Amino acid sequence: MINSFLSKKFKNASSGSAYLIALGVLGVLCIISFAISKGTITGRWATIFSNNDKKAEECAEACANLTYRIIQENMNDTEQFYKALLHPANFFANWYTQFRIPTVIAGAYMDPVQAKNSKNSAVENGVDMELDLMDNELYKKIYGDGITYEYVFPQDLTNSQTANSPLMVLDKMLSDMGGRTSLKVKARISKAFGILAKNPDYEIGGVTVPLTGLTGFFAKLINDINSDNLVFKFDLLQFIPNTNILNEIPKPVITVYFNIAGAPVPFPIPVPIGEILNMLGIGENLTWRNLAKGIIGDALSLDIDLNDLKKMIQEHVYKLLPEQFTFFKGNLSWGVTIEKQGLLETNIEVEFQPNFPENGPKIRKTLVTEKEFRVADIQPVAPDYSFFVANSARLFENPSVENNDKWEGNDQINLNDGDGALIIHNFPSFQSIFESLKDILSLDLKELNRRINLPGLVRINGTRPMEINLSIADPYNVTDLRMMELAALLLDHEDGKKHKIVPTVEEVWYNPAGGEGWDWPFWGTFDSSQGFWLPLLIPRFAHTMLFGNNHLEVPLSLKVEGYLNKKFSHLKFLIVQIYIPPIPFIGFPGFGFAFPWPWYKNLVEPYGFCKYPPWESSEDPQKLWDPNNPGNFPANLYSPYQFVKKASYYYDSSNDFAADIENRSVIIDGEKVFICDGVTFVNDNLWLSSPLKVMGRGMIVAAGNIHLGADIKKCEYDRSGNPTIFSLIARNGAIVNRFNSLEINACCYADKGILNPTGSQLKIYGNLVVNKFPRKLCQGMVEVYYQSKHSRSSLLSMIRTIAKYDPLRYFVSVSAKYRKFNFPKAS
Repeated sequence: MINSFLSKKFKNASSGSAYLIALGVLGVLCIISFAISKGTITGRWATIFSNNDKKAEECAEACANLTYRIIQENMNDTEQFYKALLHPANFFANWYTQFRIPTVIAGAYMDPVQAKNSKNSAVENGVDMELDLMDNELYKKIYGDGITYEYVFPQDLTNSQTANSPLMVLDKMLSDMGGRTSLKVKARISKAFGILAKNPDYEIGGVTVPLTGLTGFFAKLINDINSDNLVFKFDLLQFIPNTNILNEIPKPVITVYFNIAGAPVPFPIPVPIGEILNMLGIGENLTWRNLAKGIIGDALSLDIDLNDLKKMIQEHVYKLLPEQFTFFKGNLSWGVTIEKQGLLETNIEVEFQPNFPENGPKIRKTLVTEKEFRVADIQPVAPDYSFFVANSARLFENPSVENNDKWEGNDQINLNDGDGALIIHNFPSFQSIFESLKDILSLDLKELNRRINLPGLVRINGTRPMEINLSIADPYNVTDLRMMELAALLLDHEDGKKHKIVPTVEEVWYNPAGGEGWDWPFWGTFDSSQGFWLPLLIPRFAHTMLFGNNHLEVPLSLKVEGYLNKKFSHLKFLIVQIYIPPIPFIGFPGFGFAFPWPWYKNLVEPYGFCKYPPWESSEDPQKLWDPNNPGNFPANLYSPYQFVKKASYYYDSSNDFAADIENRSVIIDGEKVFICDGVTFVNDNLWLSSPLKVMGRGMIVAAGNIHLGADIKKCEYDRSGNPTIFSLIARNGAIVNRFNSLEINACCYADKGILNPTGSQLKIYGNLVVNKFPRKLCQGMVEVYYQSKHSRSSLLSMIRTIAKYDPLRYFVSVSAKYRKFNFPKAS
């Protein structure tokens, strides 16, 4: 009864609880549903924001990559330099000139004493000194501002800077991002250091110390531009006799006896064969002058007016260079440099508005990156010289390591040692000079730099006299007339004294020491100053011909710099007549006879043309070319340590270099061409065993020897239209020809000289600079053809007072790797 009652009592209550439970469950489901919905929206918005944030970062990264590509495309483009010259006010608003600003090393302050002390301290601590980029008023604005690029997408056509911005190549990516993107890039050189040698006493000719002045005509142009009249006239033809050669040949003597007073009296009658042949019409035009013209053509006549060249340089260079260059004109202190290594910084700001043109959030990102760069001098060693012998132990940066044989330098070189032939062609042809100087004012500066071709200079350092035998003929081929250096005796001396060069047969009575004789190149096997019977064999000695074929390819200065003498022979060919009169009281009838008496003696005079001796009477030749004087060092010879630090490519071994040649080569006109820009350093002996064709503006430096086993040719011009400038530098070794007949298109430096075996031929198109010169190891045939447009970077590098600051002689390289790459957190 009770249960029945309770059941009835709570029947309605049970129904209410279920209702409440259902409502509670529904509420919970609503809360869960709302929570899930809210979380999904937040996540969706977070995902969208994250995606746009990532887009902004990727945009900044793409912008950084593009900026470095722009820099690398422009930093070695010489067109930028020529354009900058036309707008001096904006001279540094491009990457070519930004990297090439002459800069003061911090602490130097243009005080050589303080600078030297700072240098010693820095080098001793193994630190390259930082360049003063920001404190010096000359550079503060240039380096502080750098170069800025701005761009807005979609383009703001009202803003000329953004409308012409190089960043517009990002349009495709910016379009895919959607919305509106604003880019601002500031790129600048943030830090730089001078590239110094380890040894604080190591000097670099023309870079840390000024070179000694030149003498002669060429000095007016190469030392500095001045007001002197630069007209040069030289005609060797007028000094060559125009007499018939056949008239001068030896005349046989026929002796006829006449009976006088019962005794035979001899009468020698010379037979003029030459005159007889001329009367018959044989050899009518065979004169000495015509013979010379037939060998060399009209090259014996030279007439050059360089006043227009001087005017071009003054108008197009001096007046257009900004103060950062002209301020340092003539200052060759180590404390001012263009060569440097440092950090290139980009600061990239991206503002991305995804909902544009609707209002909405803006995403801002800043990316800061850094890459390392180097500015390296690629000017060849001693670029003004066809041939240069330094002969100096002071060119070693670390003598204890580099000078193992304790060489003291200043050798008295025996330039006649051995039997090889070294011929220096100071220019390949007069025609090339005339073509390059013709119509100078019709050329712009760019074309003039590319086409100018001038003769080289010749230097052999030393404080003791050295002799060069004038060549009479090639001992291997007596028909090779180019070896005859008769022209060395053609010009009068300064005092009017002349050399008689026409061979004659002279008749003398009783006196074998009589007669005048004539002067010819070195004939005497013995070193005779008294007189010997003329030997029948042509003397054998090394032929060192510093004035080219026939001694006629002269430097424009008309002189060789060096304590050099030429040795030649004074010859006589006498018919000595002897007559013994009759002695009647003993019945002696008397008689006469004649005999030939050829003899010679050797003479010595200052080398070159008689009228243009290498030193004046008032000068001391023992001091002029002292190899211990830094002013006499070859220009631009850096230390091994410096070459390593500024190298764009570094190889531990020759094999490593050979393996990478393929990677650094391109196909041009169906031919594989090795691109050599900047400095390539091989820390080894270098073996070049396969043919190589080179293009670019750079050098290969080997720590030891360079062994040549194949031709090295060059493209005349690089892809920018500039002459290829390529050097091979055996920094502490020799250049060795491996028993071949080779052609090497390069400016060559060899610390230990040229090793060319007997029977081998080596032709060098560029120039040749050596430190030691063991002449007897330079055998066979070595010919150097100087090519100034492939040795000097430009007209600026020719003028010594500003050569160091020639922007065209430096090559910039930027590392492929980032040194710094980060997005700083917003403050």
